[in-house]
Amino acid sequence: SECRNIVSDWECNSSDNIDAIPSEAEEEDVVTSLPYNPACISRRWIWVHHITNNDRRKQIVIEAKEGHLGGYLKAGYPGVVVIEGDAVACDDFVVWIKGNKSRPGGFGRNWGHHVRGEATAEQRQLPEAFEELEDDMGLLGSLCRESNVEDEFREFILQQK
Repeated sequence: SECRNIVSDWECNSSDNIDAIPSEAEEEDVVTSLPYNPACISRRWIWVHHITNNDRRKQIVIEAKEGHLGGYLKAGYPGVVVIEGDAVACDDFVVWIKGNKSRPGGFGRNWGHHVRGEATAEQRQLPEAFEELEDDMGLLGSLCRESNVEDEFREFILQQK
């Protein structure tokens, strides 16, 4: 079942065996070998009045792919970005997209008001490859239904509970 609470970094990186906590000397080696915790899969639902600029659309796709995030960009009116992946990568993407307009790829400070939803899950629901869709909210809704995230789509994007 899906969690709707944000999972803390400690929970994402903790081990069941308290004796497995490394000493400071061992810490560097352990960082890459921490156990994978699927509870760290996160989604962010971002709504904005429009996303029509081709360069901005390309930047969103590039940034999502560089962060190894899956999900969708629905261009047009309104614009919707849904990303899914590692919680830290999702947070980094949101910081990037909320950046100021003078920063490469930044959309401006008002974007902060448009992150409409966050969710965590035990496993990925959306495709691992980030995909750009044309201006078709019905297609996005169908893809969300097929991926078992239709309730989130309705709540966070359509604002129906």
